[in-house]
Amino acid sequence: MNEAVIGVRGEADRLLVDGLRELRPVFERLGDNALVVGGLMARLWLFAEPIEIEPRATGDVDLGVDRKGLRIGGDRRIVAPLLEGVGFEPRAGEEQFRFVKDLDGGAFPVDLGVAPGSSRNEPPLLEKGIETIEIPGLAYALERRTTMHAKFVEGGAAEEFELPFPELDAAFVLKGALCKKGVRNRADRRQRDTVDTVCLAAACAGNEGSMDALAASRKRADVKAAIGWVRDNFAAADSAAARRVQQHFEEESGTSAGGEWAAGVVARFSGLLEERGA
Repeated sequence: MNEAVIGVRGEADRLLVDGLRELRPVFERLGDNALVVGGLMARLWLFAEPIEIEPRATGDVDLGVDRKGLRIGGDRRIVAPLLEGVGFEPRAGEEQFRFVKDLDGGAFPVDLGVAPGSSRNEPPLLEKGIETIEIPGLAYALERRTTMHAKFVEGGAAEEFELPFPELDAAFVLKGALCKKGVRNRADRRQRDTVDTVCLAAACAGNEGSMDALAASRKRADVKAAIGWVRDNFAAADSAAARRVQQHFEEESGTSAGGEWAAGVVARFSGLLEERGA
């Protein structure tokens, strides 16, 4: 079983645990038809498969919804009623895909997205009345579903969750394909996505099963996009992407070798793929 054990360090982590607790009946109802993606996905995988640097914190949940698996179409509504049933309220306008619940520690958001091509509408529909966003790489992730046992520990107490997750290789594809798509242009988001992608590449490089899966699926457009993005953007330690990782290292730990580390990770990752014919 995939397992991540996380020490609760502050209010942001407590808010995350509270939010996951509120979402537990939603996860149970949706099963593996809605995967945890985004920053929490990256963070938990990097606790489950540790690398040289500590995972960055995150305080929300992103869900990739399998419309086909849930048989969403026409007037059928499934996801929104479940969230509303546990007290999450939808945002309006351009943020219809975001549901928020006010908890003791603050507002806790859940963002919803679908795989490219799963809705013929533009913007795509989650279900009737809710326009959402496309998540590059989600189609691959839905084929590579697993479960993450997440254990949050504080003092002598622990809170445990069984979360629907993509496999490690699919987590890399989700982040890498998002970077390749270039739809998140805000500097802080671009930096987070870049750091997550190279960290997940490092975790994959230490996991033979993940490398085998990526090599076997190398001709898929989303897998090809993610692999191509890291190869193209980390050819040197002073590339723009490597400098974003460098900045993250400097801000988080005061170290100055982030760019070199990132370029080295991608060189090893790429070499392992080449050994497998990818």
